[in-house]
Amino acid sequence: KATFYETKADENGLIKILSKNLPLFDYYLEVVPPQSSKPVVMTTSEFIRNNKDFIISEKLNLISGAKNDQSVVDRSKLNPDQQKADGSAGNKIFGNKLSAPFNKNLIIIGLILFLLIAVTAGMVLYIKKTKNK
Repeated sequence: KATFYETKADENGLIKILSKNLPLFDYYLEVVPPQSSKPVVMTTSEFIRNNKDFIISEKLNLISGAKNDQSVVDRSKLNPDQQKADGSAGNKIFGNKLSAPFNKNLIIIGLILFLLIAVTAGMVLYIKKTKNK
């Protein structure tokens, strides 16, 4: 596993992670509590479930990056392609580390599919060539 993004919580134990800092593939959170050196590993679904009461009480929207319907993202500091009207430029997540596991199976499947398509295309061209003779 490799760390994709790492940050530290503020004095209230909160962090803000913009969507540009989230990996494209599945990831999980590693939260290191202040009194411990051992991280607690959880999926995003588990994190939301564990923090449901806080998310509701603070009126947080994890998709749009808003608190009380106000964006927590300073859009003036974003690149133009990140300044989306729907607010999807930022997500508020509480934790310390994001890790994205390197999925070898995905690469192997992609390689097999590529080879299958290449061999099929070669066979079709060979058959067409031999029919024309």
